[in-house]
Amino acid sequence: MKKIIKRLNSIGLYLFNSILPKHCIACRQILVADATNQLCISCFSKLDQLTESDKAEIERIATDIGAENIYTSYRYQGILRKLILSFKFQDAIEHRKQLAQILPKFKQEEQHNMVEPKLVVPVPMHPLKRIARKYNQAEELALLFAKQNHMTYQPFVLKRETYQKQTDKNKQQRAKNLSKSISCAEELRGTHVYLVDDILTTGATLKACIKALKKSGATKVTCITLCFTPLQDK
Repeated sequence: MKKIIKRLNSIGLYLFNSILPKHCIACRQILVADATNQLCISCFSKLDQLTESDKAEIERIATDIGAENIYTSYRYQGILRKLILSFKFQDAIEHRKQLAQILPKFKQEEQHNMVEPKLVVPVPMHPLKRIARKYNQAEELALLFAKQNHMTYQPFVLKRETYQKQTDKNKQQRAKNLSKSISCAEELRGTHVYLVDDILTTGATLKACIKALKKSGATKVTCITLCFTPLQDK
């Protein structure tokens, strides 16, 4: 009986994909029926890899902001940049599945070697900005990252208490505003926090989050981002 049900499900899936086939979310090419990625092989191969100078700059930022480490996957360019912009500003929440698959993953044995409690926390968004955007992209990514790595997800550990536009501020002013606006709502003594955001640029936002997390007792903060903005694009 189970074999018959499984066979019927396979036939149903085949017919569904024949009528409404999956398409690559970047180029709209038809994907194979059992594709697990939302990008075709061609588009996935075009994602911009990190250079050695990128990796050196990421290590420098990690030291500067007090992170245990920063894990990021690709450069904020080309296809990935277009997907993230659609995800953030054009209500393309369906992109979250593919973007979450791009996030760095940890081997099972690496997770077991970590004896301290692990908590996945998204970079917060001010409530007014969240209403305008409809969702916080960092929350969507953090939730899927936690599921992929079998970690505890907690979306409300960090709070963004004030909201000011940063585009007209210099680097020092932005850092000062961020430090004042982000706070931690929970006691985190002895916890290793995995802080998730979409894009790493200067690290100013992550630094403010790390400061708040460590003030509440977090022993380590590891940062997870989709991509890194190359030096020449900052």
